[in-house]
Amino acid sequence: MFLPLEVGTAFVAFGDDSLAFFGVARPVGRGLIVLCLAWSLAVLVPIARRAASSPRRAFAAATPLGLAMIGFAWLWLGGCRALARARARSLARRAARALRRVGGGARRAARARGR
Repeated sequence: MFLPLEVGTAFVAFGDDSLAFFGVARPVGRGLIVLCLAWSLAVLVPIARRAASSPRRAFAAATPLGLAMIGFAWLWLGGCRALARARARSLARRAARALRRVGGGARRAARARGR
């Protein structure tokens, strides 16, 4: 079930130099990961359906595997970087607010002292 997704990541990991030479590393890499994810999910469905005794059990068996595949593809597509950027923006906003508060307090204190 994971083999098609693994093949896609291997092509991206080992072929990124040749793809970068043509300037298409990112779009082709993302396309390969998405295509291989769809292929893996397409392989997962019939295997789970055949191995389980009922559709409910097939769904219960396929759900964690499908989520693992989607999560793996998300990581390869840069999901962690997106989260890190969002977290960094949030921290930067908090720091800017704290500096404004501190700066505003210093200005008020300077006015009170008559400077």
